[in-house]
Amino acid sequence: MPDKLSIRIICCLLSTVILYSCGKKNETAEIKTGKFIYPSTNDSLFEIYHDQSIHDTIRLNALYLISINYLSEKNDSSLITGQRLFNEASQLKSDMAKSDALSVCGAYYLNQGEKDTALLLMQLALELRLKLNNYGKNGDSYHRIGEYYAKELHTDSALFYYKKAAKEYENASDTTGIARENNKIGNIYLILSDYDMAIVYYRSAGSYYSKMSDLRGLGISFVALGNAYYMKSDYRKSLDNYLKGLAVNEKLKDKTYSAAILSNIGVVYLDLGDYKEAIKYVKKSMNLEIELENKSGVASCYTNLGIIYKNLNDYNSALIFLNDALKIYSELDATYDIAQTNLSIGNVLIQKKEYDEALKFELMALPVFEEAGSKHYMAIANCNIAEIYLAQ
Repeated sequence: MPDKLSIRIICCLLSTVILYSCGKKNETAEIKTGKFIYPSTNDSLFEIYHDQSIHDTIRLNALYLISINYLSEKNDSSLITGQRLFNEASQLKSDMAKSDALSVCGAYYLNQGEKDTALLLMQLALELRLKLNNYGKNGDSYHRIGEYYAKELHTDSALFYYKKAAKEYENASDTTGIARENNKIGNIYLILSDYDMAIVYYRSAGSYYSKMSDLRGLGISFVALGNAYYMKSDYRKSLDNYLKGLAVNEKLKDKTYSAAILSNIGVVYLDLGDYKEAIKYVKKSMNLEIELENKSGVASCYTNLGIIYKNLNDYNSALIFLNDALKIYSELDATYDIAQTNLSIGNVLIQKKEYDEALKFELMALPVFEEAGSKHYMAIANCNIAEIYLAQ
């Protein structure tokens, strides 16, 4: 049974750095919280935090925003500022600021792979926030816990928490939050192979982003729709949405998103039988990913090139690319991507009639898809295993 290529879910299912929207933070914009407008840069936020003439609630919130900004830098600064926030909030008896500190420290530990500590801190933050009845903060906590379960491929729990987050954002009239959660929910349905439900949520997200004139979010939603239509084997609609996403992204001049979209376009051209265009677009993507030093993106391109060369019956080249991808995904501890790559390697080995080796890879992949509830990939793995047994 043919394997699907490695499409890129741009509103990342496994992303653990949670900002205020799916897109990049605007470095020059201001953040409005209540009646106070906060600058977005840490230097300006530190000025607010250190100004003792400013109300403590505003100072503590500035420190929280600083710790959020640090999350994207993947160092210990977010934990250090989060701990400082918790200590000062405890002295001032501010439960809201304490919940903020617990939330950001939980996100830090999730980024570090310390999952049990992360979940405990995020649950404590949620308990405090629910008592304070702040819809927006409740939504943030539900979202973070949803991210935890998504990373663990506990799809039912991820879906539950993302939907709870969306409801809280609705209560807070936070359209950015609603749109983000709709994309996240769509991603879960994509894993569960419920492509029609994924399309419903992606369209809803796109509608919100369009009304907000949020080009980043709109581009993400177009690409997400392209992913869903691709999995439905509706390649023309998939290509149409990817091209719309690429056109939006060209206005934003963001190489990171362009790289992912170019790779997806290459994937569709392969399924349309245009191998020349497929290789051209995937290699364009790969060159950008190498320039950006994005290991996950490079691995995705290797996977796609491997499957393209498999379709060209160049099995040795296919295995070189797929094994290169597997090496990177193993370094990143990317469980689901490892399983997809093992599935593809097994498929190539079947074509080479190396059935014993093929079976090893298929049997490594299948349990991951079973745990995630991914019916599509479970079906492919089971068909490949059946083909191996019949051939032996």
